[in-house]
Amino acid sequence: MKFTHKILFLFGLFLFHFSCNETNYLPREKGFLRLEFEKPTYETFFSEYSGLNFIYNDSYSSFEIVSDDKIVLRYKDIKIDIVLSDVELENLSSFEESIRNFYMFLEPHRKKSYQISIKEFTSVDNNRFAKVFEMRGPIASPLQFYVTDSTNNFLFGSMNVTEKYDYDSIYPSIMYVKNDIFSIIESVNWEE
Repeated sequence: MKFTHKILFLFGLFLFHFSCNETNYLPREKGFLRLEFEKPTYETFFSEYSGLNFIYNDSYSSFEIVSDDKIVLRYKDIKIDIVLSDVELENLSSFEESIRNFYMFLEPHRKKSYQISIKEFTSVDNNRFAKVFEMRGPIASPLQFYVTDSTNNFLFGSMNVTEKYDYDSIYPSIMYVKNDIFSIIESVNWEE
């Protein structure tokens, strides 16, 4: 009996000695995503169909003309698209219908976002009015906008993220494309 107590004591001592290793584990430091973008270079887009023209950043984006009234700017490297739909207004009711359609498209994204900021632009010289809705959170279209002259033309646009993402990791890319959208809004024009 005494012998088994000694063996158990030595086994416990052996186990205690090797289980109490003094290895210091440090928590992993937080890493932050750092994206560096090239300085944008701008080109002018012109639609022969509607006379729509604006400047766009051609450093990252490429055009895909889907139809006479729908254009997609693809940012392949950062997995974001800007979809533009150009509507020719026939009368006041078609303007009201375009605004209604814009808000119907906006509503599902507004429900999923946890913060919305709205910016309005007015250019009295060019008779252009714009409204931008920026939404934060896990949504597919974090920025939507329209530009109109209220009489003949209505341009609806949306920024669409093409892959599933964590909002904080794609945020720098969204801000980069947001600046490009503001360039489009400020330069949009319809030639008669």
